[in-house]
Amino acid sequence: MTETKYWLWLSLALGSVSRRITAVLESFDSPQEVYECHDKNVFSAIEGLDKKNVAALLDKSTDKVEEVWELCKNKGIRILTYSSPFYPESLTNIYDPPYVLYVRCKEKINLNNYLKIAMVGNRSSTEYGDAAATQLAYDISLCGALVVSGMAEGIDGASHKGALLAGAPTVAVLGSGVDVCYPTFHKNIYERIIENGMVISEFPPGTPPYPHNFPIRNRIISGLCEATVVVEAPLSSGSLITADLALEQGREVFAVPGDIDKPRCAGTNNLIKQGAKIVTEGYDVIKEFADLYSNVTLSPQEVKTAPEAKANPQKEEIESYAQPKETKEAKKAEKKEKSKETPEISLNPSSFLTVDDSDEEADFSKNVTSAEQAILDNLMLSPIHIDRLCEITGLSPHMANSSLTLLEMRGLVKSHPGKNFSLKV
Repeated sequence: MTETKYWLWLSLALGSVSRRITAVLESFDSPQEVYECHDKNVFSAIEGLDKKNVAALLDKSTDKVEEVWELCKNKGIRILTYSSPFYPESLTNIYDPPYVLYVRCKEKINLNNYLKIAMVGNRSSTEYGDAAATQLAYDISLCGALVVSGMAEGIDGASHKGALLAGAPTVAVLGSGVDVCYPTFHKNIYERIIENGMVISEFPPGTPPYPHNFPIRNRIISGLCEATVVVEAPLSSGSLITADLALEQGREVFAVPGDIDKPRCAGTNNLIKQGAKIVTEGYDVIKEFADLYSNVTLSPQEVKTAPEAKANPQKEEIESYAQPKETKEAKKAEKKEKSKETPEISLNPSSFLTVDDSDEEADFSKNVTSAEQAILDNLMLSPIHIDRLCEITGLSPHMANSSLTLLEMRGLVKSHPGKNFSLKV
């Protein structure tokens, strides 16, 4: 087997509780040595392993490894192991690092070349919270940093949208397999993140979004990043768990102040009372790290491209299951087709939402495409399903999806669970 497959075998044998793998690797030099060991007494002597774990390590069948390997190959999923030069260095110094990461992305991105900022908050966010998250993510992305979040409803989704609107890559860390989009109504965001950034998970492909997975994945969100920004959270919010993890991991924690009379802001306000740094603009975060990264700037107009990853022949590169290269003719045809279907954003993105309330509201009805106008003409205040909208307007599902996403980013449309949409007032 290859080194990557040995890592895959070990992670599948012991599951997502990475501290078990840590304990095993304290007694062995590599996953291959673990695989080649048949001594039950050696495994039984390792603290933290139960009889089931020992039995799994003694089972040398590679059927599951080959099954996952083929699944990843067929779905274009990359396998990133702890020994890869592309593995995030920031995760190597946390208490329980994920030893195998599954990645979906169009282009390889070396996360070690980026300043990474986590953005988290309440799933049931307010318009203020969504606006703040989108604006901050937009500004942070334009300065060359990478926004990382969990693609959940609310603040997570707004953060990813802000980064995408800036034309920047963004990273989503999932509590399911990377081939499982959750929530399902974020399918369009999910696909755009894969196109422009990365979707990451330590859970094997096909893993459902079990509730207990999300606290586990939160340590990756915080551990991956140099800082965590909490935008809007009540005292019971799971995003506060991420903030606590960030502090335990020695990371910076920032918080966006909220209304002192609103329970939904009690968590963030309490973080500030406990010493979290206040954030009211992207500069508040970027200025703490600008001197550490050559591709990060305090001036969005001068943002630089992240440097190319340096090859390291001493380590195994990330396993890439890229599809065969397309012909120039195929690429030209695809580009031409996309130019027909995907409307461009002609509005200045930085003005579409602001963190604070403004007496003057931007006129978003200008510069809309014919497809967007058809949607606006047929949407109502009560939610309507996208399939019904396609029937009324005659738009293809792809065109409707793209147009609705852009209209939602402009604040004209509101999305609801189950691919339902309404006008936003």
